[in-house]
Amino acid sequence: MSRSVLIIAGPAWEPIDQVRRITNHSTGALGSYLAKEFSAHDWEVTLAYGESSSVSPPEVTRFLSFSNRESLETLLAAQSSQTFDLVLMLAAVSDFQVRAIRTDQGELALGASGKVPTSAGALTLELEPTAKILPQLATWYPSAKRVGWKYEVEGQQEDTIAAGKRQLQSNQTHACVVNGPAYGPGFHWLVKEIEQSVHIPTPKDLFDQLIDLI
Repeated sequence: MSRSVLIIAGPAWEPIDQVRRITNHSTGALGSYLAKEFSAHDWEVTLAYGESSSVSPPEVTRFLSFSNRESLETLLAAQSSQTFDLVLMLAAVSDFQVRAIRTDQGELALGASGKVPTSAGALTLELEPTAKILPQLATWYPSAKRVGWKYEVEGQQEDTIAAGKRQLQSNQTHACVVNGPAYGPGFHWLVKEIEQSVHIPTPKDLFDQLIDLI
């Protein structure tokens, strides 16, 4: 019986109006690479992929697309009837969403304007944090091994590893992958149950660690 993995990857965005959006620099490259590797090793791969990813996804068992955080949450909740051996949450979900839009002419109702005109003057956005998706994976996929990502751009390497450990403690995940400019080249692999903490130099080595988690 083949094993199954749900890979959640790529960027999410949040709307400002019907034309403009808040997004991030995620390309979906790592998620696409991992999906290809799992498929090559005969896993059943479900790839939930950000629609604005700049890297084309590989062929997988099942392909799903999301846009913003809300659509991703709806998509993942709908998949909760599926049984996965492994769930990888490496999507770059927006941390903030628009709470209010103000111009020189006053506050605008969210969603009321197809496009805020430049004639309205200076545009001020009030942002609020979005709800986190990672903690919900334990509810949706309780039997799966769940892996989160911690991407950091500021601080020292030891700070990023500490942040990864905090993520493990607070999100009911089994492992955490730390990366980003603050960590430096490669990845750091943290496993909660056996308190494993090691440097992973390449995406291929990371794939091998993910396989060993099952």
